[in-house]
Amino acid sequence: MLASLPLGYLILLCVVLPSLVSAGIVALVRRVKPIEILSANNDLAAITYPAVGLIYGVFLAFAIIIVWQRFSDAERTTYDEVTSLGALWRDANVFPADYRQVVHERLRAYVSAIETQEWPRMARGGADTATDQAFENLWKAYYDLEPRSEPEKAFYNSSVGELNAAGRYRRARLLYSGSEMPGLLWAFLLFGAGVTVVCSYFLGTRNVWMHALMSVAITALVGFSLVLIISLSKPFSGDISISHQGYSDLLKSFSQ
Repeated sequence: MLASLPLGYLILLCVVLPSLVSAGIVALVRRVKPIEILSANNDLAAITYPAVGLIYGVFLAFAIIIVWQRFSDAERTTYDEVTSLGALWRDANVFPADYRQVVHERLRAYVSAIETQEWPRMARGGADTATDQAFENLWKAYYDLEPRSEPEKAFYNSSVGELNAAGRYRRARLLYSGSEMPGLLWAFLLFGAGVTVVCSYFLGTRNVWMHALMSVAITALVGFSLVLIISLSKPFSGDISISHQGYSDLLKSFSQ
């Protein structure tokens, strides 16, 4: 899976190597085709190449916006989950000491399971059964409580609402971890990248170095765009990923 590769390898694979290949192909084309033949393509390229670049650029920007929005939504979901779990810890302070201790212990176990067990599994797009069980144990703690005073009833109702919210955020987080870009969109991005780069090889310029530099620049720009899309397409894997620092900080606040 490309999204799980280190960022340096992605740049090497999608930017550096294709750029070197582009420079070599330009040198080969200029050796095989005289400048007079290549210059004859300029009139047609002046009409078609901007149209090709515009169409591909629009779809490239569209794909970047999609993955960035999904990445931002996944990050916001983790923040909301941390906030709900923190509220559960605080609200449990109104309950009797023995029950409060049970809630705090199970809440700590659940957050710890998210950080140490579920988070690594999300990089592969999966949930964790131990975290499932820890969440069920947290629910059972609330099932066993019978609030008596009015403050206890008010905080119990609020806590159940927060627990439901935490469950929704967890489910959304897991869905984001396993989401994929449509294969048809990937096919278009790769095909468009090939057309955009290959067309630059057959333009006619007197300066060979300028021709090579132009093709390398186009290849590098397209490659960096694809690196960005690949890196953001999996929010919980790779070097550009959502951190579990919020859960770590939450555990530290529990200890304080």
